[in-house]
Amino acid sequence: METIDLNSRKLFAIFHPYMNVRGGAERKVFLLYQFLKTQGHTVKIITFDYDKENTFSKHLDYHDVIIIDRSNFIRQVIFKLGIRRWDVLICSNYPANIYSYFIPARRKIFVCNEVALVRWLDLGNRVSKLKRFIDKLSIKQFNSVVANSMNTAGEIKKHYALEPKIVYSGLEMQYMADLSEQKIPHLIEKNFYFTLSRASYDKNISFLPKVLKYMAEHCIGTVMVFAGSGPDKEYLETLEIEYDNFIYLGKISEGEKKWLLGNCRKFLFLPKNEPLGVTVLEALFYGATVIAFNKGGPKEILLPFKEYLVDTESNYLYALISEAKRYEKNNVESWLNERFNADNMCAKIIGELCQK
Repeated sequence: METIDLNSRKLFAIFHPYMNVRGGAERKVFLLYQFLKTQGHTVKIITFDYDKENTFSKHLDYHDVIIIDRSNFIRQVIFKLGIRRWDVLICSNYPANIYSYFIPARRKIFVCNEVALVRWLDLGNRVSKLKRFIDKLSIKQFNSVVANSMNTAGEIKKHYALEPKIVYSGLEMQYMADLSEQKIPHLIEKNFYFTLSRASYDKNISFLPKVLKYMAEHCIGTVMVFAGSGPDKEYLETLEIEYDNFIYLGKISEGEKKWLLGNCRKFLFLPKNEPLGVTVLEALFYGATVIAFNKGGPKEILLPFKEYLVDTESNYLYALISEAKRYEKNNVESWLNERFNADNMCAKIIGELCQK
């Protein structure tokens, strides 16, 4: 197996399918890009979709972004990438792992933040069987596979029958500490709970009506604030009309996020089986008390802070009115630095290139 000497300038490609959102996977792409650039390497980001207004995209050199038309992929790859052979291709998420077949590189790493949804396809359908077969076959091209949590690693082992290396996603802690808060004027005087995620049913937003009804009865004088956009935002807009104790903000800035997490009564993480949950990391860093289901990534993130890890919906609701316990800042910072540091994450992923 070919290894890469990183002491000289190398040509890197980071292939992430959709740079038009600002989730944990997109944050990781940006951090890897930034890390490699500061080390003097040439780095290009390959993607199907790109949004210049994306929080992370704003900090990228647009000349380093190569946008490929997925419907005409092979021709576009030849036209836009040429016949060059990359020193390293870092592939992030499905379906980039499949399309990576057509991008030659001396060494390829698959950074898996979530096992492909293709694993849930109806196997009674021939097209679905073919998709799953191609997805599994694609993994054989990679020299290394990296998972963002033990939860994801378990899914990878089950679906792809291989043992990945676990490298937890990291936070830019100095940047977050220096970031200026942006207050939201109409919330300053309110006593509010806060939740933040993509506005999508796969984030368990259908659980919100139960939360809002419980709050109306047991948490009088409080409101629930939801931030985040997505395909099902109309559902949240409908809830805002239906419930007096619900405020939907849509997209927010990083400064507004910092203020909301630092001033909320508690942060509610709704998903039941998130691969990791970067917003839980952010909530901890900014001092919020987190309520989450005892499943998926949050179970690993909140390992030293288990007070509000709950097993059932009824316990989740009860946790809303439990006395809020603020975690010791030093304990939180020590835990996050130990396991969820951005520089350590990048160094460990890039370190895979030196493995034989």
